[in-house]
Amino acid sequence: MVDLSNEFHGWTRLVYKFGCAFIHLSNFHNYSNKNPFDLLPENEQKELLDHLRYYHGGPFSDHPSFEDLSSFFPRVFEKITDHLKCYIDHLKFKDTNCLDR
Repeated sequence: MVDLSNEFHGWTRLVYKFGCAFIHLSNFHNYSNKNPFDLLPENEQKELLDHLRYYHGGPFSDHPSFEDLSSFFPRVFEKITDHLKCYIDHLKFKDTNCLDR
């Protein structure tokens, strides 16, 4: 999967990277005492924050709490769902209107 992900571009690459970051975050169960975001490598923190800021309007802090980050998860998953539905429609019906979003 990692080798294949190197060929991803655009939103598919970002979804994969976000998913990986989410998996890393979910490996930490004591997030109320230690922020799992701080345990990610700095480059992954930056990429995750850049994505959330560009596509979802935040968070503003460079050191958000897990609670701050988790408030964006529903929007992120909704956007992923919308993109996947669009691509399925494109495959089924050759509908290209949604590909511009």
